[in-house]
Amino acid sequence: MLFSIITFGTYPFSSFEGAVRVVLLTAIPVGFISGIHVEIMKSFSPMLMLYMAVATAVIIAVAHVIFRIGLKRYESGNLINVRI
Repeated sequence: MLFSIITFGTYPFSSFEGAVRVVLLTAIPVGFISGIHVEIMKSFSPMLMLYMAVATAVIIAVAHVIFRIGLKRYESGNLINVRI
């Protein structure tokens, strides 16, 4: 994973399009590490900021749901009764 971030991080983010760009923004977060910041500084776009806000909200919501599911599973492990 580290080498994929290093490899894709050395190329300009504008050279990737379509499905590869989606993968770089989701599965391998190199797009957020190297590409998005440069795009914002080169040309500010309110739509890009809106997309980033929506993506951030979705990531936070998914993380919250996964945390709650894991917490419920962890708590249910404490329901074991010990017979004496």
